[in-house]
Amino acid sequence: MRMQMERVVVAGLRMLAVVVAVVMPVPAAVAGVVVVTVEVMVVVL
Repeated sequence: MRMQMERVVVAGLRMLAVVVAVVMPVPAAVAGVVVVTVEVMVVVL
């Protein structure tokens, strides 16, 4: 029974890792665009 539980936990962690890997680049890209935009505005002003 315990082995089954550990397997479920491992599978859950793997799925979570995949979800994070898929979702993380989106906010990272948005943050990058915002930072670049702010830097450009600062340079222009």
